[in-house]
Amino acid sequence: MKFVICDDNPMFLNELKDKIETICAKRDWNSRGKTCQQAKALLALDLSTVKVIFLDIDMPDVNGIEAARIIHDKYPDIIIVFVTAYIEYAPSGYKVNAFRYLLKSKLDSELEQILDEIHEKIYFDADNISLKQKDQDILMPTKSITYFEGTAHRMVIVHTNNSEKPFECQGKLSEFEEKLKDKGFLRIQKSYLVNMRHVTHMSGYNAYMRDGQKLKTSESKYSAISSAFLKWKGKNI
Repeated sequence: MKFVICDDNPMFLNELKDKIETICAKRDWNSRGKTCQQAKALLALDLSTVKVIFLDIDMPDVNGIEAARIIHDKYPDIIIVFVTAYIEYAPSGYKVNAFRYLLKSKLDSELEQILDEIHEKIYFDADNISLKQKDQDILMPTKSITYFEGTAHRMVIVHTNNSEKPFECQGKLSEFEEKLKDKGFLRIQKSYLVNMRHVTHMSGYNAYMRDGQKLKTSESKYSAISSAFLKWKGKNI
């Protein structure tokens, strides 16, 4: 579990990191943490592989609520836990879909439960798909897949929202389209099956992805494709 802690108090920052790593080690979970003392520094990071952010609300440069809005817009699947000394901030935190709200004064009594809930959400609530390679099968959350790209052979290229390179798996694009038709995936042309949660908008016969890529859509079916995307977006965004 990769996590980032952002707090302007360096002593508390190190204390929380140590506590999280100790709890994860006790449960035999792999974890890797990073810290920063400014929200601007947090926003400058590549968070594509980060699972959880522990974020202080009351910071001098950019407050945690605004930082959370920016992060969720770019990385909608990141879990955000607000950690603060002030209970009155709680309602604001939940407005930006905070997973939990943790008072610094209750760190010792509540952190373990919150980490258990985070682990449950990441690894057991995820909607997964099995991807078959020549020598192994990979179980991957569908939400981490940005799009599938068809090839001339019975293989597809899987593009994800993490820093790893795209990889090949066995199967035909039409087979994945059938498996994922109710999971928010849309065939935008014969070579692309996109995960609509990673599409920002469609315009000019193109689908614009959150990571900056632009994928060409079918011109003849563009009206139906665009309509399907807008209908999905209206239900899920």
